[in-house]
Amino acid sequence: MKNIHFLLASLLISLCCQQSQAAHIQSIASGNWNDAQTWDGNILPAEGDQVSISHRIRITQNTLIGKSSNEEDAAPAIQLEPDAILTIENGATLSCKGAFVSHGSIEVLEGATLEMNAETCDTETCYPLALAPLKKGLGKLFLKGKSDNRAKVISTPLNRAFIADGFRVVKQKDGSFYRFSSKGGGAIESDYGHFLGLGNEQFYAWQYNQVDDMEIRLSHTKFEKCGKTAPRGLGKIKLLIENCQWIDSIPLSQKDVNRGKSLFQTSAAKGAECIIRYCDFDELVSLSKCNGYIIEDSIFRQGIVRYDASYHEGDLLSFKRNVVRWSEKYAKGGIRLAYGETYEDCFFIHDYTSHNNPHFMGVSGKTGVAKLTGCLFWFSGPNTVSFGPEGDGPVSSNAVSGSPEENKFIIERCIFMPNSYGPDKARSLSANITSGVFPTTNSTVIVRRNTAYSGGGPGGVCIGETHPTVKGALSYVKSNLFIGSEINDGQKVHDFHLGVKGAVRAQDCDYNAGYRLKEGSNYIKGKTGKGYSKLKLEGDLEIGKNDIDDIDPKFVDPFRNPLTWSSSLKGDGTMEDAMNQLIPTGKHSVQNLLTYIREGFRPQNQKLKSAGDPEDGSPDIGAVDLVLQK
Repeated sequence: MKNIHFLLASLLISLCCQQSQAAHIQSIASGNWNDAQTWDGNILPAEGDQVSISHRIRITQNTLIGKSSNEEDAAPAIQLEPDAILTIENGATLSCKGAFVSHGSIEVLEGATLEMNAETCDTETCYPLALAPLKKGLGKLFLKGKSDNRAKVISTPLNRAFIADGFRVVKQKDGSFYRFSSKGGGAIESDYGHFLGLGNEQFYAWQYNQVDDMEIRLSHTKFEKCGKTAPRGLGKIKLLIENCQWIDSIPLSQKDVNRGKSLFQTSAAKGAECIIRYCDFDELVSLSKCNGYIIEDSIFRQGIVRYDASYHEGDLLSFKRNVVRWSEKYAKGGIRLAYGETYEDCFFIHDYTSHNNPHFMGVSGKTGVAKLTGCLFWFSGPNTVSFGPEGDGPVSSNAVSGSPEENKFIIERCIFMPNSYGPDKARSLSANITSGVFPTTNSTVIVRRNTAYSGGGPGGVCIGETHPTVKGALSYVKSNLFIGSEINDGQKVHDFHLGVKGAVRAQDCDYNAGYRLKEGSNYIKGKTGKGYSKLKLEGDLEIGKNDIDDIDPKFVDPFRNPLTWSSSLKGDGTMEDAMNQLIPTGKHSVQNLLTYIREGFRPQNQKLKSAGDPEDGSPDIGAVDLVLQK
């Protein structure tokens, strides 16, 4: 009897020990996670265990798995084998205390949460959610939320987990770890998803390895308190990102910026199909290898960078109706336009007070015709420096190859707004129509039907500031409207000092209009227009002979800007509120904002009607027609 009691006690102790030890449990059938028949040995996985799933498993209640290892090369808490599907259903939370490696598919349904949980680990420990297909089309994460009940992927604590494309970790001789990427194709499809607290300074929030035909689709999805997203490699991918928001993102460090990092980076191979539409980015975005990208109706609250190097070059298909705003943090930032591409109906804003010389845009790289059409330029900074704002608008430079006949830069129907103090303050310039650089030898510049405030020594069309021009560089300046400041110091076209003879010809500058301009050194009373200065003309000296000067355009309201638009919508009249009024945060489109401001710059003076270049159909002078076109 004593022996029986002893044996029973020993068995009980043995069973308790077995239950307390971490187990590696495999699925043997499809079914509910909490059904013992789903698992080998009828053992339900529990905290501290590791699971390997080869079937379709559903989670219908809160579930905890994993053992909170501090080792970066520890076995994953969950591993989905190819063709396995793990579904977290409405209201349930799967808390994973360890790495999660998926060769199969993960589904997070409305109201469900996938939590990567590192709260009981060392503060340096971060867990990967690795989307690592071994077969084409697998390794996917699906978030299937609804507008009032999102599907979530979160890190607990914040910024202690990340989404990776690698699943094999090897410890190096120096003690560091190297994470091998998968062959590529691990992707996310999300409707009304919410990613919270992913990534940190060491790990990207999401890094994915591109392969041909890989599909990424994000709709109405939020990335909150997350870090950087970046691709690896190049593939003919299909990417669709619509109505998505990046909120309270981890700020980029100066080291990140110096290394060319950004919150979100474009990249794809030629032949890709990539669309970004109605999105809101709250940190710097990089356009790199943007082959096949269509970027429209989006907000870039901290600006865009596009590096000028062949490695970063790509064929951007469309860039329309975007608001690109550089704040104090990126006060010296600007975007690049490549030859062969068009920026259309965009709003470029420099919004800071640290200096008064914003540089908006460079034009270089590739070949063909670069177009800037229907865009607005605004510098919001106060006019506190003695000589006032001196912004540089688009700065033309060389195309990669070709001739001036093949490479052209066209600026048309753009508005270069007065700065925040309005047109009745001295030197009200936001930016020149085009700046005084022109180091180009193989392209020409065409300036037509623009409205520009050109108060002060800069302003208007500037040539020869820091580089010599070449003959014929400025080939067409017609049907533009130039407005100076209240001290009558505006200019149309002027040469700082490095322009060469014949850089511009008299017959190529005509049918413009001016208000509050100075006469300029090229002025001949009764024979030329005002506002042409220090130009080294050849032959014909009667520049602007058909110009209309000293004419008040009688704008509807030239003081309109994003702040007044915010106020008109019962907002608080700040830049932040103006951006929040736009989709996806608000209900208004970028087009609504553009229409509001353009209407303010609609002239009412009938002398400007059909007074433009007859060879261009005698259009109304300026960026906005006198009569609203339906």
